[in-house]
Amino acid sequence: KPLGGEIKDDIPLPVYLTKKERKRIRKQSREEREREKRDKIIMGLLPPEEPKFKLSNFMKVLGDQAVADPSKIEQKVMEQVKKRQLNHEMRNQARKLTPQERKEKERKKNLEDTSKVVHVAVFKVNDLSDRMKRSTVDRTRQKHNLTGTVLLCNNADIATNLVVVEGGEKGIKEFSKLMTERIKWKQPSEAYNNVSRIEEAKQELGINNDNEDTNEEIPLVPGITQPLIDPMLNNCSKLWQGKIPKRLFKEFKFLEFNTANAARKSLE
Repeated sequence: KPLGGEIKDDIPLPVYLTKKERKRIRKQSREEREREKRDKIIMGLLPPEEPKFKLSNFMKVLGDQAVADPSKIEQKVMEQVKKRQLNHEMRNQARKLTPQERKEKERKKNLEDTSKVVHVAVFKVNDLSDRMKRSTVDRTRQKHNLTGTVLLCNNADIATNLVVVEGGEKGIKEFSKLMTERIKWKQPSEAYNNVSRIEEAKQELGINNDNEDTNEEIPLVPGITQPLIDPMLNNCSKLWQGKIPKRLFKEFKFLEFNTANAARKSLE
């Protein structure tokens, strides 16, 4: 039984055409357009099209005229070929979407109806202090219009972070694949391995590199994030996935807490 109530089973399922059916529909539409074009030419509404010349067929089409002056006919054929190529490029340019239109198309493509059922997934990550990984999580949830929250614990003794997302079935599926497969949690990003920035921070603090016994810590500087635990111990696991009747979050937020009790109260 899903949280928050029961889900009705009378949800209309989308109908998808097979590849063969889509091909047949395209062929019928193309034949219909050509038929209308021929009818208009017969009725005199459109001028008749000139023969389509190519270097491989103009001798057969023109016959004796091509033999009489082949250089002139070849020049005419090349002009027609260039004209067709130019028209083709202009039509493509006219159909090309603007950057804003492409973003809107991508947004509509990933938009899912969550008015009747909302899919939810909960993940536990040992360490989410890496800002590059946080950015990857945030970009993916924006792409699929997901809402929810990320509870970040700054206490290294607890080393547990909770990620709660809700949205459409496809978006949750892609987000789950990101969290459990695509992100390499045990592999630190470049921010952890930025040796040059760390050396600069040491020089600013006056730390001697020759002294290997020093325990002086380097504070956080722009471009450097320090893991709370050993990266090889970092891991992500899915705690729960299910359905609810409506969304519980209006947006997606990253919330930082120092204790587990404070993080637990934020979910109540």
